[in-house]
Amino acid sequence: FIAQQPGEIYGKIAVSTTAGVINYEVSGTAKPNSYGLEPVVHSRAIGGEVMHHPVSVFNPFNDVMQVTQVSTNDTFIQLLAPGEFRPVGQKRTPAGSSRILPERAGAAWTINPQETSIVGYAKFSLPPGKYRGFINLKLDRDPSRILIPVSL
Repeated sequence: FIAQQPGEIYGKIAVSTTAGVINYEVSGTAKPNSYGLEPVVHSRAIGGEVMHHPVSVFNPFNDVMQVTQVSTNDTFIQLLAPGEFRPVGQKRTPAGSSRILPERAGAAWTINPQETSIVGYAKFSLPPGKYRGFINLKLDRDPSRILIPVSL
């Protein structure tokens, strides 16, 4: 899990059971991650505006690292493979989907040592409101799964 900022984090988890709700207080310390990943945070999302956010990954290892999956279960997040993004003024950018297939990503998912690669783009086109979700990133090593929080 990628925290929104480094430091102490406190929260509550509510577990619903047949006997009622059980509340747990939790805490932890968030540290900057070695993959250079940051949360996707936009505090001023304007309704109807289309936003694209690159998902960049740094390989901190001395050997090649492979991204094996980029996906989301949140319907407001549409994912694009690196070659599908079109800057303003060029051909229209595709709609996106909840998963980037490896064959659409090409070589961008093979990251050389000490290099950064854009492994996809998150696309948002939303009515005004608040949205929270996650982008799921899977790698060929530990940790094999990283959740990138999205907050609009």
